[in-house]
Amino acid sequence: MSSSVLIAEPVSSQLEILPPDPYLPPEVWERLRTAMEEARTEDDQPVDNILSERQMHLLFETLHSSWKPTSPNGEPRHFCVMVNVGIYYKAFTPAIIPDVMLVMNVELSEGFRYKSDLTYFTWSFGKLPDVVIEIVSNDEGGEDTTKLQIYEDIGVKNYVIFDPLQRLNDETLRIYRLTPEGYKLTQNTFFPRIGLGLKIWSGTFGEKKYDQWLRWCDKTGAFIPTGAEQTERVEREAERAEREAERAEREAERADKLAARLREMGLDPEKL
Repeated sequence: MSSSVLIAEPVSSQLEILPPDPYLPPEVWERLRTAMEEARTEDDQPVDNILSERQMHLLFETLHSSWKPTSPNGEPRHFCVMVNVGIYYKAFTPAIIPDVMLVMNVELSEGFRYKSDLTYFTWSFGKLPDVVIEIVSNDEGGEDTTKLQIYEDIGVKNYVIFDPLQRLNDETLRIYRLTPEGYKLTQNTFFPRIGLGLKIWSGTFGEKKYDQWLRWCDKTGAFIPTGAEQTERVEREAERAEREAERAEREAERADKLAARLREMGLDPEKL
């Protein structure tokens, strides 16, 4: 997208900290609460284009419809995937707004009464997003300059630039991993700590056929299905099971008829 930050309401002081930090003293938390309530959390700007909107929805919808992550011991893992939500990474500092972000092992508030429930304040959630994705729609969004530098500086471990129209260069997909030396491009599109990867897919989503969709996949490379795909899969399996049941019933009927005929001939079918 073209916008890179939200403008926070002006305040008289700043905190030179980079949350998350769950052990801040009470007086600091009070100032952070003030920052959250005074922050401007919406910019009222529309999504750039239909392709960007569909792409964001695809990345959001598949995880909520079909992904059920578990820990090594089999326990469910909580996660949040958000679209166009600002990340406040420093008190009294403008937020940066990724197109899509994925955060593992966190839960959203049960209500949305306070501003602290409506946007991503890192000091409240206790961590930075695990994956941030920017979808390029023009060459003015700073995805490979300003935004990349901010994500690197604050410590986002995985940063993805998806450029389906190749507005920035001839690379459609770039994935950066955070190292001690900063971001490094990687050819590995799988995030093992999360249990997800990203791949390009050609197909129809939202009644729009395109050959450059970005989709989540599992460790085998299989795409995480959308809700519609999951429903179709369940229906196909149900139809297959019904056909198998009908076939088994026909086989049983043939076997019963054969047994009856053998008995008419004075033969015991169980001894043949």
